[in-house]
Amino acid sequence: MELISIIVPIYKVESYLRICIESILSQTYRNLEIILVDDGSPDQCGAICDEYAEKDSRVRVIHKENGGVSDARNKGLDIATGCYIGFVDGDDYIDPDMFQTLYQLIQEYNTDLSMVSYNNVINDIATPRLNSNTVRVFDKMEGLKFILIDQEIQSYLWNKLFKAEIFRDIRLANEIMLEDVCVMLKIFKRMTSIVYLESPKYNYVFREGSIVNDYDHDKEKNCLTAIVENYHEIAEFPDLDIYRCFNLILWMVRIYWFMVLEKDKDVDYFRDHLSLFQEALERHRNYIIDNLDPIMRIVLYAILWDLNKGREIVNTLQKQLEDTRTM
Repeated sequence: MELISIIVPIYKVESYLRICIESILSQTYRNLEIILVDDGSPDQCGAICDEYAEKDSRVRVIHKENGGVSDARNKGLDIATGCYIGFVDGDDYIDPDMFQTLYQLIQEYNTDLSMVSYNNVINDIATPRLNSNTVRVFDKMEGLKFILIDQEIQSYLWNKLFKAEIFRDIRLANEIMLEDVCVMLKIFKRMTSIVYLESPKYNYVFREGSIVNDYDHDKEKNCLTAIVENYHEIAEFPDLDIYRCFNLILWMVRIYWFMVLEKDKDVDYFRDHLSLFQEALERHRNYIIDNLDPIMRIVLYAILWDLNKGREIVNTLQKQLEDTRTM
């Protein structure tokens, strides 16, 4: 059995951490290197990590100053010795056979990367993203297409298993939001094939104060820059033009949504990219409009109408969504 390194970035997840670590230690695939990266957490996370390292020789602990989830993952990658790399977030947990399944998929289908589906866990209620138990194999171009349209394949690191060689010269950008999105295209460009089992084995826990809710203006600007860079980088694949345009529009709309909700008044960095945004939309308008989520479509119209006036539309939509959740 080949060694799998599992990297766990940890920050302010004391209430969730034991469940997370126990779910990894309980894996049916036993040859694991479990790298717990305490990212300067001010609670008892560091002590909990040390406790598990004393109990199980497979556990390695890094204590470091707080640098964010990307920096924590990078520190784990720097010391990982496994033939394969997996990621689990410190507030989530995994099914007992997740890494056994991921490893077997790579071996059976001879791919560079394997994936499983996941559950969204809200108030201890798990809702599966996909649960058909279907196995799908994609070549590089198909994989790039699906990662760009963010539907069948999404840009999460944590529901996948990678051959370690993929990360030989790839690291996550530190000063950026949505770092998974910005690194995954680079990873997929390096792939030859991907296998996906539509069976939920990762449990993504929604909680207050998670990293996706921690807004940072500079990181958001950097994220937009990275999305634009991805757009230009995929230009080398002309057959993917319609999907790279969709990807650009999708993430610019999402970033605008975040910006408005956080009452960020600096829209200049967004306005700087509007001509590119409009150009991409005009090339494939029908496809993009038809495939956007209805709410995102409204936000798109708001952006095209007026960046500042669009704020009122976004705030109204957000209130309606929150009202729906509480009904």
